Amino acid sequence: MRLFVMMTLLVSMPFVFYQNTSAQNTIAGSIRNAINQTPVPYASIGILQKNAGCVTDSAGNYVFELTTNLNYDDSLIISSIGYKEKKLRLQDFMKERIITLEPVARVLMDVQVTPFKYNAILGSVTKRRNMLSGWSGSGKGGEIGNVFTIGANKFKLESVSFYVLTGCDTVWFRLHIREFINGHPGTELLNGNIILQATIQDGVSVHDLSKFNILITDNAQVYISLELISRSKTIADNELGNNVHITGHPGGILHYKWYPQTAWLTNEKYELSLTLKARY
Repeated sequence: MRLFVMMTLLVSMPFVFYQNTSAQNTIAGSIRNAINQTPVPYASIGILQKNAGCVTDSAGNYVFELTTNLNYDDSLIISSIGYKEKKLRLQDFMKERIITLEPVARVLMDVQVTPFKYNAILGSVTKRRNMLSGWSGSGKGGEIGNVFTIGANKFKLESVSFYVLTGCDTVWFRLHIREFINGHPGTELLNGNIILQATIQDGVSVHDLSKFNILITDNAQVYISLELISRSKTIADNELGNNVHITGHPGGILHYKWYPQTAWLTNEKYELSLTLKARY
């Protein structure tokens, strides 16, 4: 997966994710729960500070490309929401076909009923074909998103919306909600995967989050991002192919990363078209 820039006569499209499909050596295997051996879906596999990585599928299986910039002693990290990270050398990873992750023990808190008096609608959703961010070819993984300031230290997320342009009949995103510390996205605040299914090829995709009971405390400002984890077949005769794009608009700052173990980057010319509804 490598970065490229698309240009129009009016505005450059700052970036998309791209999967290099040339023939390369690959290794395949699966990630499983260390306790019960069940698959770990959508686990992230990445090389520390290098543009290499992949995401397991819904059955916990992975195909990892061995690109020319990798060394046997490189540090590889496997992570998934709700599990402890595992770090090992690439050389050791190549010898394994089944790798286990230990689930994080969850402490059950007392249920608290919090009355929320106010509604907040943040961000906006616009269709601008000259400002797109997303994934091309067979690329997936990475994160793209915006920072939202709720203005309250306790709030509940109700829904998220974004404008999708794709040639696929169905795409699946993983939602991330992170702390925003010292100008950069930080620790994941979710304790489990939230998968958003979009079946719209050209339009606004609206997703109800109220059923997940996402209560954020002590974080008046959060980073909300999307990670492409899967897509269906391409619809015939569609000019977009199997590309998956999210529209953007001028203003704001876009925060993104190519792979799970690479640094966060920013684009200060525009931000993602993303709307967040919350109660506080």
